Amino acid sequence: MVIQNTSLDEIRGLQENGESGVLVLAKLDQRVSVFYREGLIQGASSNLDAHRIGAYLIREGYLTESDITKISAEAKKEKILFGEAAVRRKYLTASELSEVVRRQAVELLQHAIKNGFIRDSFTRGLKSYFSPANVNVAHILLELSRSNPKPFDASKDTVFALKNGEDLAIEEAALREDHARGA
Repeated sequence: MVIQNTSLDEIRGLQENGESGVLVLAKLDQRVSVFYREGLIQGASSNLDAHRIGAYLIREGYLTESDITKISAEAKKEKILFGEAAVRRKYLTASELSEVVRRQAVELLQHAIKNGFIRDSFTRGLKSYFSPANVNVAHILLELSRSNPKPFDASKDTVFALKNGEDLAIEEAALREDHARGA
């Protein structure tokens, strides 16, 4: 099974080229910004309310609606990212934030890929993030496969191979190790 998708090809190409910068994927008035550092996805953001980091933190039980206003004000005042402000105020730990940032990035990319978002722009640049997701294409493909309700029906003669020797089991173990270290 080969997944053909323009946005997935863009995401893969930036990883393979070790790019740093911001990829903007769009469909109509919906936007997803994907932040890269040397080919790894550091995070993603969107103008979709359901995919904002605050919404994830509320769903996970770390914040309430009223906390969002306080944290947003502090983040703007201190000129820091929302998640960093939430950690400073001890609503959650840095490792918990990393897990939420990773989930947000994966779910936003799944949304963009499944809904046919296309490249709007790519702006080169290097930026550090308080709590990077450190996600690559193999992880996105793994999660896309997991979320597909349709079973894959292969004949007994079907051969499976990973491109460029990528081992998804090793990728998942590395993500868990990063999470345990609080990276």
